Amino acid sequence: MRKGNRLSPPYRDEIQSRESLGATEVVRDAVTHVVRQFADPLAFYRELVQNAIDAGSTRIDVRIRGDSRQAQGGDSEAILCVDVHDDGCGMTRDVVERCLLVLFRSTKETDRTKIGKFGVGFYSVFAIEPRRVLVHTGTGPDAPGHRVRFLEELAYEVEETAPRTGTTVRLFVAVQRGEEQSFVDKSIAALRRWCRHVEVPLVLHASIESAPDLERRIDEPFDIDGLAAVVERDGQSVTAAALTGTPGISFYNRGILLHESPEPLLPDVEVKISDPDLGHTLSRDDVRRDAAYARAIKRAQRLVERPLRERIATAIAEHASAYARARHAGEHNRVVEGQLDTLIRATASCGIDATQLHWPLIERIVVDGRAQEAAPITRADCVANGQPLRDSDSNAVTRALAARGVRVFDGRTLTGAQLRVVPVRATDWYGAAEVVPMEALEVAERALVEEAERLLRQLGVARVLVATLAGKGSNRLFVALAPTATTSDQPILLESEHLGTNGWNKWRSTIALARSHRTFRAAVRAAAADVSLAAFVLARAAALVAGELTLEHDLSLAADVAARGGS
Repeated sequence: MRKGNRLSPPYRDEIQSRESLGATEVVRDAVTHVVRQFADPLAFYRELVQNAIDAGSTRIDVRIRGDSRQAQGGDSEAILCVDVHDDGCGMTRDVVERCLLVLFRSTKETDRTKIGKFGVGFYSVFAIEPRRVLVHTGTGPDAPGHRVRFLEELAYEVEETAPRTGTTVRLFVAVQRGEEQSFVDKSIAALRRWCRHVEVPLVLHASIESAPDLERRIDEPFDIDGLAAVVERDGQSVTAAALTGTPGISFYNRGILLHESPEPLLPDVEVKISDPDLGHTLSRDDVRRDAAYARAIKRAQRLVERPLRERIATAIAEHASAYARARHAGEHNRVVEGQLDTLIRATASCGIDATQLHWPLIERIVVDGRAQEAAPITRADCVANGQPLRDSDSNAVTRALAARGVRVFDGRTLTGAQLRVVPVRATDWYGAAEVVPMEALEVAERALVEEAERLLRQLGVARVLVATLAGKGSNRLFVALAPTATTSDQPILLESEHLGTNGWNKWRSTIALARSHRTFRAAVRAAAADVSLAAFVLARAAALVAGELTLEHDLSLAADVAARGGS
């Protein structure tokens, strides 16, 4: 229609010809009904990008700039010019008047390669209540271009222009002054939500007052930023899955989001499906539940049931090794630890056999000359009453076990898994003694120990040491050690025979007094006044605990102290 002749966008009706329609309430009601279906007014970006992709565009540019020439609200209002430009096939005048400007009519209705099919997408631009709407389109250098200008009463004008390629939809949008940057930010968020995975470059450019010019690339590869991510391609269909903080399932057609649901196929698992056969419903609030949808769901279920499970197991091994390395280096990587916790929690919901996973080890051990950081739990690791050992942190017991080549698994993650064999705390099953060198003892401690050793030799003890105790037996006054026990930095592993109370002569001739035991500490304080008496009390207490304090021994110790001038 030549410029100056105004028509209303007709509502599709086979009985009523569009020439007989004017700018009536029926037309306005129809358009209002269309735009109300867009809960997010900025969803018009999705519709225009979708049209651009269907037009075969190789690049789409969104430009936002301030336009002071269009301002009408004084100082309180700013006008932004928003362009969505593509280099697609463009539209002829016939397509413009027969399809673009006719509600519920589309050239793409029977074309399965196109996303849009209902002929309502363009009218989404009115959801944002623009002041003006212009469409510039053309099919190439050999044919005239056309400009469509929409008027406030929903009439339009079409005029010929110079040849051009592609389509630009231009909106003039009013915002409160000072809210220009907010509009840009919301536009970026809307584009990233709806169009993040489009298959062509999608770039937003912004140039507004009081803010630096901005250029932001929106499109990115179709995958998921999460743990244990897997992507599977089947022709033009792509399915991705990963463990994320936003579990659910979303559906795409050529990178355009059709629908997202918070209901995951598995807890903690996010799934994305892109399929050219998927389509949105007329209301735009769901994906069509047809045969293509059923096939897509089956592909997603297969991806989750096997490849995702395998990737989770591999990811646990990778994170477990990184976590173990950090622990062994004396570092605490909270990010890796948190990711490892997330992966392990997923083992139950994904039906993974946790005994086949790699677990972090508290201490690095050496097996067949090779340092080990993490390995699956096997029956060979069930060393304590048929159960594997765990602990929550490095300590003397775990270090002593590592020296023996015994694995102690990190209990902070191990306890969260569904293991077939329940782990036990290493410190509940084993003890450890770290001998304190004599030169490291306080003066009073050293004098006390030397005197106590002299007395206990009469009862069959060859040597008395001082140690800090950990794990099982840490509440004892003393533990028995092998005669060859030294004061090296390596903790001594305490097993059941070291913790017996049926007499030291039956198993060992060296004992280590617990430095933190209340009896030992009391004797140290008493030694400041009378070392002989303090040593007598300490030796007598040790003999009593060991079941070695006979009347003969008691009298012999007392006589020895008296002979040396003790009280």
